[in-house]
Amino acid sequence: SSSENSADMVRKGRQAHSERNGGAKLTAGEVKAVRTLSQHLAVKTLAVMFSVHELTIRYIIKRKTWANLE
Repeated sequence: SSSENSADMVRKGRQAHSERNGGAKLTAGEVKAVRTLSQHLAVKTLAVMFSVHELTIRYIIKRKTWANLE
């Protein structure tokens, strides 16, 4: 079934996340830069710098996305 296939994919580490996700707008290096720069720059400034939505930056900082990245 579909749910079994999905569970198998996750269990075997075949799920597309981070840069392997075809919809990813940023690289791992850029995400690390966002987290570092967020201590000194506003979310809006970071969003403009990286050409993404402010909510994308907020989610990265709060680790709602890219949580697997240190």
